[in-house]
Amino acid sequence: MSILKKLNIEELERYKKEIVCLINERNKIMSQMDACNLDNENVKFNQLSLYLTNNEALVFGYFEEEKLVGFIGGYSRPFRDDKKRLYVSIIYVDEKFRKHQIENNLFVAIEKEAKRQGHSSVFLHVEENDKTLKLYEQMGYVKERMQLVKEINNVNLTNIGGIRFTQKEISKYKDALAELLFINTKAHFDCHTYTMEDANNQIDSLMEYIIDDKAIVLGYIQDEEILGFIWIFPYSYKNEMRYMLNAISVFPEKRGQGIAKKLLCQAEVEIIKKGFKKIYTWVDYINYSAYCLYISNGMKIEAYQLCKKCN
Repeated sequence: MSILKKLNIEELERYKKEIVCLINERNKIMSQMDACNLDNENVKFNQLSLYLTNNEALVFGYFEEEKLVGFIGGYSRPFRDDKKRLYVSIIYVDEKFRKHQIENNLFVAIEKEAKRQGHSSVFLHVEENDKTLKLYEQMGYVKERMQLVKEINNVNLTNIGGIRFTQKEISKYKDALAELLFINTKAHFDCHTYTMEDANNQIDSLMEYIIDDKAIVLGYIQDEEILGFIWIFPYSYKNEMRYMLNAISVFPEKRGQGIAKKLLCQAEVEIIKKGFKKIYTWVDYINYSAYCLYISNGMKIEAYQLCKKCN
């Protein structure tokens, strides 16, 4: 007998062992490893459990003869101006039941409940080579953002563009950095509520990151004037430490001079000096100019952010 049901916190805890095992099997497939660290799977489960305890998550399980063979979990996660989104953080179906349309049924269930609870959309991240990508698109999910990555090799360690900023330079060029960040955000992201105050607050936070050595900022300076900058920071992705490109921006009147590409190349130099070998970033699917810049610099598509409106 097949049963698809919404799980409460007590049921989630009751099936913890089975869910952790399913997460482990999923992670082994995603990472192409024979074994994964169960501590990571427990962290994932505990995170979902905490969200469910706080009424911020939805979890559905699919049972065959009272055995849990698949589940889906998601939680509220605002994205830019959209404050009522549900992020599907995990879905997995036992390999023996892959041909039973269970994954599709789990998505239908969580989408209906998300809509009932007032969520505006459902979104998730999918690896570029994931076989389920086409399934999600057939279910009405559309590509919203792309994750691009580059493995850095054979870098010339000489300075080719960009000065590494200390707290002193951040303070000196704070207004220009905030303006660059504001221009970049408004031009590339669908974020109508973003203001100059938000940009200034981010630069203040950036200054703290610089002090704590949690970020690298490179500014392109000409005649004591900043023309553009790039901001990167270390981040773990699937248990691999790499650098995330958080922002890169050049003043509109200074574009077309190769400044962005020079800043990217200099960022790679800094990453190598830190002992890292990969840089990655997210790009809006409709942002063709940024996509071309990164692709010309050797980046490749690694994953997608897919979204479906709760109509």
